Amino acid sequence: MLTWRHAQLIEELERLSDPTWGEAALLACLGKLRDGGPTEYELVEVRSARAADRGFDIVYLSPWGPEVGLTAREDQMQYFVGYYQQDDEVLTPEEFGYEIADLFVAEPLGGYADILEFDVDGLGWWGAGH
Repeated sequence: MLTWRHAQLIEELERLSDPTWGEAALLACLGKLRDGGPTEYELVEVRSARAADRGFDIVYLSPWGPEVGLTAREDQMQYFVGYYQQDDEVLTPEEFGYEIADLFVAEPLGGYADILEFDVDGLGWWGAGH
């Protein structure tokens, strides 16, 4: 489901003339979640997101689950390997964003729900460094 904040984030990122790797990856992820994929993207509501060095953070309502935060970093996500990456091949920011959208954000949390790390506001986080 496309939230107003999701649409606003895409618009802000599309206006950048020289996006960083993290901004390009975040834009790819947000665009893929807006446009759809092979999984439950219709059930995802993006609440907020921000680009970081070689990745991004995204807060979203997960499919059939709670609102959560995901920390996605290219250099810390060895277990985030999907259909774009082959062996030791380096992903483009767009490929990285697509994989995070399709294979992690748009999927139910499953076992990750049991290992969330909660911040001071009570939001559960998972992914790189958690």
